[in-house]
Amino acid sequence: MKISGIILAAGSSSRMPNQNKLMAKINGKTILESVLDTALNMGIPYVAVVASRKKAGLIMDYLKENDVQEETLQRFHSPAGLDLNAKSAEEIALSILSEIVMLKNSGSGKILGS
Repeated sequence: MKISGIILAAGSSSRMPNQNKLMAKINGKTILESVLDTALNMGIPYVAVVASRKKAGLIMDYLKENDVQEETLQRFHSPAGLDLNAKSAEEIALSILSEIVMLKNSGSGKILGS
């Protein structure tokens, strides 16, 4: 399976005082809601969202509250990456890149050694 969409939803929007940029509303929807709706409604087969577990849960709640079908929810993956127990930004990036390579090459994600 190929990754068709990666949405970057991480960060604290520290350069935008008083509001998280992803939660800014345009035409009655937040930027994040608009991007998610567009990606999922286009039928993109795999939508990975780079976000914290907390934010990923909030995004999933939004999708369920807006009656997104189960078939569509199965194409949504967040937080992006493999479980490497990553702590630093570099380790998180490696986790996400590892998932991308695994999916691109139809890998299993299993440990190679015994």
